Amino acid sequence: MSTKSIKDIAPKFDITLLEQKIHNLTNKQRVAYEHRSLKFDSSLILIARKHSVDMAKNNFFSHDNFKGEGPTERGKNAGFSSRKKCGNYYIDGIAENIFQNNLFESVTYYNGVPRYHWKTIDEIVRTTVKGWMKSPGHRKNILTSIYESEGIGVAIADNGKIYITQDFF
Repeated sequence: MSTKSIKDIAPKFDITLLEQKIHNLTNKQRVAYEHRSLKFDSSLILIARKHSVDMAKNNFFSHDNFKGEGPTERGKNAGFSSRKKCGNYYIDGIAENIFQNNLFESVTYYNGVPRYHWKTIDEIVRTTVKGWMKSPGHRKNILTSIYESEGIGVAIADNGKIYITQDFF
C-alpha cells in the first residue's frame, strides 16, 4: 500500500499563477516606494524555477546549490549575461531572495487522522512578500532601483514545503 504525500492531498495550485502573483505583489511594493515596476523576465524565471526545484527535490534551503553555485553562477551556466552598464559603472551579478513557505497553516489530528488547514494561493503570496519585506536584506533587493527585471520560481516538495526563488537583474 502506497502512502500519499502531503503534496498529493493538498489543493492544487497553478505554479505559474503563483509566480505571477508574487511578481505582481513585489511590484506593488516597489511602486509604493516610488520605484518603477520590474519586468517579468523569462530567462530569470527559468533560473529561479530550476533552483527552487533543486531545493525541493534535495531538501535544502540556500542561495548556493550543492555544487557551490550561487545565483550568478547558475545564471551564467544557463547562458544569462549578468553584466550591464549603470551610468558610469558596470554591475555584474544576479541578486536573489529565497523563501520557504508551506501549503498549510496548521494540522490538527482527530483520532490519529490529520486535518490540514490549507493556505490559499493569496495567503501564500502575501506571507511570502511580507516575509521578504520584513527582512532588511530581502527588502533591499526588492527596493533596489537599478534592478529592471526579475524572475520568480516556485516548487512544492512532497512534504508540503514551498520553495520560492526571486532573482533580480
